[in-house]
Amino acid sequence: MNRLSKTHRGAWLCASVCAAALSVGAPALAASYVTVDVNGSIGTYGVAIDTNGDIAGNWYTTGFVSHGFARAAGGSIKKIDPAGATETTVTSMNDMKRIVGYFNDAQGTHGFLRAAGGAITVYDAPGSNAYTQILAQNGAGYGGDYGAGGNVYGFVVNAQNVFTSFSVDSARYTFVSAINEKAIAAGTYYDGTNYRCFVRKPGGATKTFAVPGGNNPSVGGINKNAAVAGTVYKGSDSATGHGYIRAPDGTFVTFQVVAGHETQAASINDDGSVSGTYYDASGDYHSYIRAANGTITSFDPPNGVVSNALGIIAGGQTTGYFYDASDVQHGYIRTP
Repeated sequence: MNRLSKTHRGAWLCASVCAAALSVGAPALAASYVTVDVNGSIGTYGVAIDTNGDIAGNWYTTGFVSHGFARAAGGSIKKIDPAGATETTVTSMNDMKRIVGYFNDAQGTHGFLRAAGGAITVYDAPGSNAYTQILAQNGAGYGGDYGAGGNVYGFVVNAQNVFTSFSVDSARYTFVSAINEKAIAAGTYYDGTNYRCFVRKPGGATKTFAVPGGNNPSVGGINKNAAVAGTVYKGSDSATGHGYIRAPDGTFVTFQVVAGHETQAASINDDGSVSGTYYDASGDYHSYIRAANGTITSFDPPNGVVSNALGIIAGGQTTGYFYDASDVQHGYIRTP
């Protein structure tokens, strides 16, 4: 089985630097798992997890129409769809249980913010032409991208609700996909030939980068120290996909869980651990956690045939999804 369902964020294909392949670690037997299924869904996946063990994510109805959900640590689940939404995508949750994402309706694509109590605020970036996505947030602010005049701009909104639009290197396409607690944003932009990455401080100072030896990298996450994790490819063959970590000093580590087979990095926590998915020699994909010291733990939840780890918090608690032997998708929470 090698199905890979659509995920919570659009990953931009990328390339790799030093191909230091790491061996697959043994699964941690002490880990515990909770399976998450939204009532009435044909598939559920966790996207983000907070320090209380609450998660948020998406679930599908027939035709793979996406809706959002919030699951409290105690197990209660609330469905999320802004009024008039035809499809909803959750992208992030913070420790105040605020959930953000975007949704489609008859007028276009809009961002949304859902407060802990359930109230939903629709957000359209000033000047947008019916296209706004909120893709990331920190404890106070949030960001994403919006369309205007044939271009796509990145944006951030700070704790005082001040909106800032920007285009990295005057690019036509800029996307904010991660923000840390210091309001440092990271994402990608298109330079006219390839996608490149950036790290932007709250004052506007921006550092651009390409992962050495690769092209079209993506950003999966940024931690409190401004370490960035993502995925990069050496060429057009997906098997060249590597995870990468860019340290705050600008140095890089790249890795594949199984040498010669694709690895994707979805998130990084404040400990420096990375979560994601990798492919094995048979073409199936599995979850992994790479610790800051380089040790990799590979796992599938019980009854999982294939799986993907998406969100990770300090301490290593992780959420994602898996498919069982009947090809049914379930969300999961893994506690080390």
